[in-house]
Amino acid sequence: MKLLQKKHANRWVILDQTFYDLFIAFSLIELTNVGAGLIDGLIVGRFFSADDLAAAGISHPIFSIAGIFGGMFAMGTRTLCSRALGRGDVKDFNRLFSAVMYLGTAVSTLLMVVLLIGAESLAIFLGASGKGEGLVAPAAIYLRGVVTGLPALIMTGVLTSGIQMDSGRKRVMAGSMLCSALNVFFDLVAVYFKLGMFGVGLATSVAQYLEVAYLFLHFRTSDRMLRFVPPAPERCCTCSPARATASTPKSATARRCALRNWRRTPSSTASPSARRTPASTCAWSTTRRS
Repeated sequence: MKLLQKKHANRWVILDQTFYDLFIAFSLIELTNVGAGLIDGLIVGRFFSADDLAAAGISHPIFSIAGIFGGMFAMGTRTLCSRALGRGDVKDFNRLFSAVMYLGTAVSTLLMVVLLIGAESLAIFLGASGKGEGLVAPAAIYLRGVVTGLPALIMTGVLTSGIQMDSGRKRVMAGSMLCSALNVFFDLVAVYFKLGMFGVGLATSVAQYLEVAYLFLHFRTSDRMLRFVPPAPERCCTCSPARATASTPKSATARRCALRNWRRTPSSTASPSARRTPASTCAWSTTRRS
């Protein structure tokens, strides 16, 4: 954002900075997912049975699949918001960010419910079949704990992109490290209270939700540009002709609506000479005739 505010900023510098931000976003998402699977594997291998370790190993591809979805939302957020900032439209930047956030949360919540119901089918799809048919039950239990954090993963991807564009790169890095540390802590808590494979998977989800909570602290800073916009439908300016003609709209849709409103006003049906005649001239001619 600071580079975009400079009038004579080199476009190659801006492109390099954009690539750097995207690289950080994707790297943190992938490292968080890989680190979560690695930490769970170490904890399960140390404190659980060999069958539980095999079930956790079969379920590990779910972290990469979730990371792909998180990366898609992160890239979409970055692309749309960068175009808005390039136009200097901060209001549109916040609107796009909020829209992607709401959409990602809704889609990931729906997907979480579907995966919670079909955890056994997901375990079979990931390889718990044939000789490993006995691993379906522990893998499904572990997967139910992991997919509970799917909305948090998607929200993390969107927040990571938005906060980086709002000069919050340090907070994003700190949030990723906090998630890994909390994952280890909650895994040990699950082992201590004997919560089983579900507790280990749920510990990963809880750590991801706490990372989202930490990223939301960015909205409490005073110098932030990023804001949430309520998901209200965009009203056409035909509902307020006076407001549409008084202000100059920025978007193409608003300009078209303002043009339609201007054409519908009674003054637009008069002759061109009447529209160009000043009010003072009309008053003088009326006085002279009388």
